[in-house]
Amino acid sequence: MQDQFESAGIAVAALAVDDPVQLQKTQRALDLTYPLLNDPNAAFVTALGLLHKGGNPMNGSDIGRPARLLINRDGRILWSDVSENYRVRPTPQAILEQAQAAAP
Repeated sequence: MQDQFESAGIAVAALAVDDPVQLQKTQRALDLTYPLLNDPNAAFVTALGLLHKGGNPMNGSDIGRPARLLINRDGRILWSDVSENYRVRPTPQAILEQAQAAAP
């Protein structure tokens, strides 16, 4: 599916407030070919209104809400999907369709 995003001119990346070492482990374990970006102080997540204060059920730390965003080259959000449950998310095909619909 990633090749379909690339041929549509879409770069895929993930953003997390997790520890960078953990992100690297996750990327290797899941064989992810797109970048996992780290937001250690949750500045970007907070600016987007996606910070879930005390949301980590394991230790009460702050976490980012599960979200998918389509952001254009100018930094404008073209589409977003935010969920309270990380298991509930649109399919990659549905995201691709949203991206194609939002394209100029």
